[in-house]
Amino acid sequence: MKISTTPTSSRLASAAVSTDTSSKELHAPGKVSRSSSLGLKKRPQPANASESTSHRRLLTNVRVSYRGFEAYDMEPDTQPDLFAERPIVVIGKWRGPKQGRIEVTGRTANGTFSKLFDVKDSMTRPEHAALPQLWARNRIARLSDFNFSRDDAEAIREVTSLGLTYSLLTQHTSFIAVLEEVRNAGGRGPNVDQPLPLPDGVSELAVGYGSGAEPGFWILLFGAAALVAIAARSRVRSC
Repeated sequence: MKISTTPTSSRLASAAVSTDTSSKELHAPGKVSRSSSLGLKKRPQPANASESTSHRRLLTNVRVSYRGFEAYDMEPDTQPDLFAERPIVVIGKWRGPKQGRIEVTGRTANGTFSKLFDVKDSMTRPEHAALPQLWARNRIARLSDFNFSRDDAEAIREVTSLGLTYSLLTQHTSFIAVLEEVRNAGGRGPNVDQPLPLPDGVSELAVGYGSGAEPGFWILLFGAAALVAIAARSRVRSC
């Protein structure tokens, strides 16, 4: 079943008992079905009271609409249900002047819910400088999480473009450190003897002693010369 194309009224929650409750396979169904994923770790009792209420659904059929300005490339494109002690997070782009309203609607246990937020009341803060990278990370995560079983050329192209544009590490981009300072302007470097550890089981006799032939060669040559001298002396005596 393709979860992302199921009707909007459907919910699919996943649960698992494991030592690792942050795996992609556990949280993916909840992302696309506007539900939640529950990971239970083996422990005698909840560490605090909030753990027992954090999976209580407060608002369903959440919709975020924009009035008076153009919003686009919103992440996520479909809002999940709102659970206790969790915020509604929407990251995207907008065009036009700083005016208009954002409306959040949904359904609660007591009926419909609606709340308006005036855009002009929002203030720009220094920490907002990270929002472009945060938006790109969410877009990359959505494209990568649901493209792992197939090679979608368009998704790969978009992930690569986002990684390069926002300087983010992705499945198709990586970081390369380049030092712009030139250490050797002349371009000629000295030769340096670099000591290296010997491989396991290799004797120190394998280490060279400067330039020229190795000591073993001279020992062999001296022995050969001694044998030749002894043979020559023996021949002279025999004559």
